[in-house]
Amino acid sequence: MKKSEVYSTRTSVLVNYIDRLISERRIPDWDHALGLYVIGRPDPSIKQLENSIIAERRERQLRVISVEALLSLAEIKAQYDVSHEDLLNIIRPSTPRIDPIVDVIIRLASPSSLEITKEEEKVSEIKERVNYFLAPAKGDETRTAEDIVRYLVGEKKLWAFGERTPYREVLKPGDKICFYASGKGVVAHAEIATKPEKVKKPEIKELRGYPWIFKLKNVRLYLDDPVILDADLRSKLDVFKERDQSAWGWFVHRTQKITEHDFKLLTKQ
Repeated sequence: MKKSEVYSTRTSVLVNYIDRLISERRIPDWDHALGLYVIGRPDPSIKQLENSIIAERRERQLRVISVEALLSLAEIKAQYDVSHEDLLNIIRPSTPRIDPIVDVIIRLASPSSLEITKEEEKVSEIKERVNYFLAPAKGDETRTAEDIVRYLVGEKKLWAFGERTPYREVLKPGDKICFYASGKGVVAHAEIATKPEKVKKPEIKELRGYPWIFKLKNVRLYLDDPVILDADLRSKLDVFKERDQSAWGWFVHRTQKITEHDFKLLTKQ
């Protein structure tokens, strides 16, 4: 913590603090550490600390943030679908892969962010009717999005939501859900058989970080013939009637509640 940058700051002091923590084995190494300067009264005309970090080539080890910006990040976490890990991706030095930062931006810019709150205010109404959802599936280092859908939806007949996945509270048996494989299209749909329950299934690595599990029935897979969200299809969807059809990444980035009409178009019905 620094009140300001008026006086010169030796970055070696903070580096030595971290080196000492590593030598005491309180943290494993520099790959698991970051020195963060929090400035109380930043002056845009004074960048001596920033310049020192750059001159000493410590951009991968040390970062600078104003207390106002840090509090703003805390407010964003409290109000939006942004996790602690998301904020760390912003604070840490950037890696070659930019996707994590783009993910955060899309969630914040998503037109559905504010609409979720409105929907949750009508929980009783939602629970009385059949609801339709679109859920995204992403691949990892070892498996494609299609592989994950084939395994979880096709074989295990289940899916899972994270702690901050929208609509978890209103999901119920009888609702319908379709699955969008990142970069491909809609590749499966099913009927929801159970309400989400918080259970542990450590044997299924694909569920790590997604503790709210629910079962599926009447599953249909079309992995080799996905429904592609091209311009023609988007022009027919209710969700894009009053929105820019060319900007649609937000739609498949997170779980969405959709109309019956859109569900049928997205699932070849």
